[in-house]
Amino acid sequence: MAAAAAAAPTLAAPPGHRALYIVEPFAGGSHAALVRWLVSTFGGAVAVTLPARKWHWRLRTAALWAADELPPRLVLPATLLCSSMVNVAELVGLRPDVAAAAAAGHLRIVTYFRENQIAYPYRRRAAAVAASAAPAAVAASAAPAAKRPRAAAAAAGSAASAGALATTAGGGAGSDDGDGGAQLATSHGSEAAEDFAFGWAQIVSALVSHVVAFNSLYNLHSFVMGAPRHMRVVPDRALRGGDDLAARLWSRAVVLYFPVERPLARGDAGPGAAALATGGDCEPPASLAPPAPLVIAWNHRWEYDKDPDALFAALAVLRDRGVPFRVVVCGECAAGVAEAGAPAWSSRAVAPRRRKLRRGAGSV
Repeated sequence: MAAAAAAAPTLAAPPGHRALYIVEPFAGGSHAALVRWLVSTFGGAVAVTLPARKWHWRLRTAALWAADELPPRLVLPATLLCSSMVNVAELVGLRPDVAAAAAAGHLRIVTYFRENQIAYPYRRRAAAVAASAAPAAVAASAAPAAKRPRAAAAAAGSAASAGALATTAGGGAGSDDGDGGAQLATSHGSEAAEDFAFGWAQIVSALVSHVVAFNSLYNLHSFVMGAPRHMRVVPDRALRGGDDLAARLWSRAVVLYFPVERPLARGDAGPGAAALATGGDCEPPASLAPPAPLVIAWNHRWEYDKDPDALFAALAVLRDRGVPFRVVVCGECAAGVAEAGAPAWSSRAVAPRRRKLRRGAGSV
């Protein structure tokens, strides 16, 4: 189908109108929310999406799917907005009409990053899993003969738990994908190659785009400045993207904060409506003043890559200072995390602290 699209003529948009095509192979959570907002905001937008499953395979292979799903005759001029979960370079290569329209200035390619695979903590996670499994194995081998079967069983359980955690570690975009821990392979070489492939896909996606938008300045900096470091694993220096790789990425990078629709009370435009309309300032209503005790909301996925250890560290500081607080955990907990038995953040260094928090000034 993609080959047939190469010969299909394009359609002309009405004067002053620019068509919008959206490609999102991981339409879940914030990814799906952005697609819904764009479709409702920009009339006539065409979105091709897939459910939020198996993000590893989405990033590896979604370009072929997108090439087939995009209309064979594009309305031009247009903007092609792609998620960072698709290899845009492969998509452009599979659709010569898209490449030609982009080269002629009739199609603007934009890639939006909510997260980037260069900054994703694969190797740190692999080290943590290995470190947590090693002591149990050593203890099993050092146990007396009479106790060795029980010790071996405990070590096996620990190793199984570590394996489950390694599988969970694959879910940078949501670990409910059951991908088998593809990027945490048993071979260090395979692991490094897998890590590199994900980052490489996003680098070439950025380079083929006219605009690369990031949801935060940190996301932009970590990607642009991390790309040359990411390419250092390539043995041949000539294949590392050149000394100007960061500059080329920076030249098309912008920060575009994620749109948030503020819910309004029924029949009420809200206290800030007039200020928003005029661009003025307004005082926050008294009802928004911090309550006592302090209420802290954790709205992230409950997984290691969101660093819940940092949450417990902050809560410990509040506890030590005698600040009363309550914690509301409203983030998604992916399948497989609970079954893993003891997540990374329930280590000996964290679990006692969590128990103390329940008895202390704060509560979880």
